[in-house]
Amino acid sequence: MSKIDCNGVSLHLEERGSGAETIVFAHGLLWDWQMWQPQLDHYQARFRCLAYDHRGQGESGGGPDGLGLDQLCDDAIALIEQAGSVPCHFVGLSMGGMVGMRVAARRPDLLRSLTLLDTSAGTEPAKRLRRLRWLVRLLTLFGPKPLIKQALAEMFGQTYLNDSARAADLARWSARIAALPRSVRHAVRGVIERGSVLDELKKIRCPTLVVVGEEDQTTPPAAAEQIAERIADARLIRLPRVGHMSSLEAPQQLNAIIDAFLSTVQTAPAQTIGAPTEES
Repeated sequence: MSKIDCNGVSLHLEERGSGAETIVFAHGLLWDWQMWQPQLDHYQARFRCLAYDHRGQGESGGGPDGLGLDQLCDDAIALIEQAGSVPCHFVGLSMGGMVGMRVAARRPDLLRSLTLLDTSAGTEPAKRLRRLRWLVRLLTLFGPKPLIKQALAEMFGQTYLNDSARAADLARWSARIAALPRSVRHAVRGVIERGSVLDELKKIRCPTLVVVGEEDQTTPPAAAEQIAERIADARLIRLPRVGHMSSLEAPQQLNAIIDAFLSTVQTAPAQTIGAPTEES
């Protein structure tokens, strides 16, 4: 583990492997780099793997301000540049995917490929946004413990939640949620109050894989379809009996899907870091 300074904030960074190509993993809201453990274990033998905590979450620094997705995008750009492996493969789930789309559209020179898991390019629907704002108020007043059941329902599909074999995992995730600081509400606001980047998706040039769980209630399949329709030659895969946290609910299946996708991505030599092109 290490720390890397990005735009004045110290970000926590986990580095595994030493392959010729780099995969950067960006986590979802309320999580940290550890949600990628099944993928790090799988890919570190062949790739240099970088998994980091967004500012204001996990073990990264950052106060209550500046936690919007545009700032997180700028942080990801700085991290990729400082890591010295351009272009890289970028894999993001939910909030991490929202960051990845912004990076791919605004700095296409940095990415070799983009994998978007259970994410959205649009704004929160009005009815859902009202409910989420209410949950943020509850989080502010009472902390995360009263919201554990609701959070698990947002994160995982019914198949996973109803599987008795997952009981130990669910207990671990519940404890994780209960331990979150109340300050995480600032990161939650940064995500739920996001703007749309649907119009930016046409700027994404790198090979793109879009994956969504069919039981995802947080960023449902319709959101994934919107993304895939707007990115040239994007590939869309739906996972049956999987919810929002595909990296944890179906890690072996997901790893196989990403493997197949990466095998089709044309290998190119790393580029010299420089300013974006005029077309960017």
